[in-house]
Amino acid sequence: MNILLERDSTINIDLSKCISVLNAICKTLKFEELSIRKIDQHSDKFINFGEEKKRINKKTTLKKYEYLIYVTERQYDDNYFYYGDDQIAIISMADWKHYTSLPKENGLFLFLAQLLADEIDDTLNHDKTTGCLYDFLWDKTGIDICMKMAHICDNCQKQIKKEIKANSKNKAIYSDIRSILDSLANTSRWGKSVFLILEDQTIKDLNWSSFEDKVADYYRTLGVSVKQNINIAGFQIDVFISEMTPSGETIRSIVECKFHKDKVGNRIVNDFARIVATIRDSGEIEKGIIVSYSGFTKDAHLSAKHSQIKLLHYKDILHKIPSEKNSEIAQK
Repeated sequence: MNILLERDSTINIDLSKCISVLNAICKTLKFEELSIRKIDQHSDKFINFGEEKKRINKKTTLKKYEYLIYVTERQYDDNYFYYGDDQIAIISMADWKHYTSLPKENGLFLFLAQLLADEIDDTLNHDKTTGCLYDFLWDKTGIDICMKMAHICDNCQKQIKKEIKANSKNKAIYSDIRSILDSLANTSRWGKSVFLILEDQTIKDLNWSSFEDKVADYYRTLGVSVKQNINIAGFQIDVFISEMTPSGETIRSIVECKFHKDKVGNRIVNDFARIVATIRDSGEIEKGIIVSYSGFTKDAHLSAKHSQIKLLHYKDILHKIPSEKNSEIAQK
């Protein structure tokens, strides 16, 4: 599916970067950019969808493209975010700063996902703000929650799966919608632009669950026994690992995975140290490890040294050579 993006001179949004991210994360959808439309000061500040559609049809050959999305800071007279039909959508980001502190490109990603989801099923709708892609957003400040959660609720997913079963062509589009939502959530919940994905290609595939999976996979490459999401001595453990040392000693460790935007501080380390001490006293483990996506503060390192907790930065284990067998577990 080929999609054109266009903006006018009223809005400051880098569509070229948006397209770079979208083409990087989507497999079926392909995006291109039209030149900027200049709006003079005498133009009507309100959007007339019918008139804009006539202009777009005169300017653009839509036969090569299935859809065109036009972005502006002009507004609709009813203050809606967008209107669209089966070929064209016009998105208004008027007064954006009143609704959220997140950048406009994140909003574009959400609206794009909504428009695509409507192509699969346009009957789904939530009057209340839930964070689901199908929220109607009567209260426009709900846009902030929707960008940070960027998910599809269980009820809507069930209906979408029925539509996909009825029309298999929707499966590939739905997969790209999920990629757009994952990228949006993984940046928005940290207050960051989706453009961060251009700098950090790993984040587009990560969420809380997949981060834990990545950590578990890392330990599997070291040849140790790995279990995920298990209960030990009354505590829910992200990752449990067990390794046999050359001397025949078994070293068991619990791993806490922290997928946070900020560096992990000493409070988290101290809380985890108490859990490790309790489980160690029960004879279930020998060591504790924390893996953080964003690293650790100096105080966290001091606390970890005092409590003998191993700290690992995700970027360091991400680039470990798989054949490297010098396990972090056995290091004292």
